[in-house]
Amino acid sequence: GASAFTADPAVEGTYTLTITVDGCDSDPTDVEVAYLVFDPQANAVNDNLCFGDDLEIEVTDGGTDFTWFDPNDNVIGTNSPTITTTAGGNGAQNYTVTVADANCSVTLTVPVFVAPEIMGMILMDPNGEVCAGDDIEFSIRQADGSFFPAGWTFEWDGGGPNHNGTTYTYSNDTPGDYTMEVVVTNPSNCTATVAEPFRVHELPAVTISP
Repeated sequence: GASAFTADPAVEGTYTLTITVDGCDSDPTDVEVAYLVFDPQANAVNDNLCFGDDLEIEVTDGGTDFTWFDPNDNVIGTNSPTITTTAGGNGAQNYTVTVADANCSVTLTVPVFVAPEIMGMILMDPNGEVCAGDDIEFSIRQADGSFFPAGWTFEWDGGGPNHNGTTYTYSNDTPGDYTMEVVVTNPSNCTATVAEPFRVHELPAVTISP
């Protein structure tokens, strides 16, 4: 009966196959061995990202079927040699893609770095309400109330001149509701805008009658 034989030659070329059964050799048969060229590459367009940026990865040089996975091994795309997703998480991460054609399959890893999400809050003194013409001091803190580390920058804009620093003193003579904003930039040059509403009260009118 027929029997199967598997070989894994390390070098391309012509091999001669001879089968021996009960001491009798078959006629030699030449077997041509040629390896298929399958060497796809996967790369991120930008591998150093801010939290929330678009992350684009593309596969070149081969493949007809593609399955994309995020750092948690969730499937995030199929059937395309490119993918665009939102950069999340924090720090070094690996995205993977399984690339296949009719004969071969390979899984490729794409490392990226995502800077942490910028989260802050604005403190006010006095707290949120002030009389027209009085000063109100704004301070920026991290979301847990702690100070930002060295190397971060801040740009305040409250309708007056811009000011850099963790605190900003502001006054306004016109009553109304306002919003103070500060643009926070981390050492990776990622930015986020933190905003807080406040109110300026009208001064009471004083009338003196004889």
